[in-house]
Amino acid sequence: MSWQASGYHSKLAQRILAIGSGTLLFISMLSIWNDLPLLYGADALFPSELLYFRNDFELGVGLQLWSTSAYAVKALGLLYLVLCVLFCCNIGGRYTSLVLLLLHLSFFRGTVFFTYGFDQLATIALFYYMMLPLNGTLWMFRMHLCLIYYFAGLDKMLGPTWWNGEALYKALTLPYGHQALLPLFQYLAQWPLLYKISGIGIWASELIYPLFSYIKDGRYALWYAITLHLLIAWLMQLHLFSGLMLVLNLAAWPPKILYRMLHIHSDLLNKAIAQLWNKIKRKEAIDKNYN
Repeated sequence: MSWQASGYHSKLAQRILAIGSGTLLFISMLSIWNDLPLLYGADALFPSELLYFRNDFELGVGLQLWSTSAYAVKALGLLYLVLCVLFCCNIGGRYTSLVLLLLHLSFFRGTVFFTYGFDQLATIALFYYMMLPLNGTLWMFRMHLCLIYYFAGLDKMLGPTWWNGEALYKALTLPYGHQALLPLFQYLAQWPLLYKISGIGIWASELIYPLFSYIKDGRYALWYAITLHLLIAWLMQLHLFSGLMLVLNLAAWPPKILYRMLHIHSDLLNKAIAQLWNKIKRKEAIDKNYN
């Protein structure tokens, strides 16, 4: 697989984005389902003047304020869940993705107080799903992914806390992290050099991620992403964020087994369609002769 990808590669990337991001968005909405009326709409815990003081999506603000009751907010949430299922099943294609994107922006970009990296990455996944059929979009998607890692590493490199290990220690000991490993992280703090080297290694590896993408058709980039984000999911308990980053990497650099699975799936689907078509034609011929 090279950077000059064919339409077949774009088709596979679309399927990976649809199944992966659709599933994670469904789980994300379910996780806040009971609290939706408390977070959004006219009956939210925070007054609208404060809640929407800063927003990145004006349409989303209007949609949320239109939801004057808990039932209206839940109705929008239910529509979100239905769209996630349709998106996973590839029903509606780009139209489903567009409506889901607008609703996602309404919930998670209408107010920035409840937004974090996962929601922004989901916006990227939905956008590129719609654009992938166009020529050159997969190349742009891969370049975008490289820039995400590069500037994440550059931002860490420019600050002192990733050089002295302080940022890494704080990230590993956050309250929502893996609490069972907290005593181990505190014990390892006796050797600050360990955190210094690890912190430098993290931002350095993010900086050279674009180089990984050119080696072995992106295989090294994929394995790097798998290792990094599985560790983040385990140590920091950021499961949705890590899962979506893995989906983006799998879509950009899919392993060969996914190509084979797609071939098998396509062959079975084509055979089923051909058999159904032949049965319809035979039935029409029988009915014609009978009449």
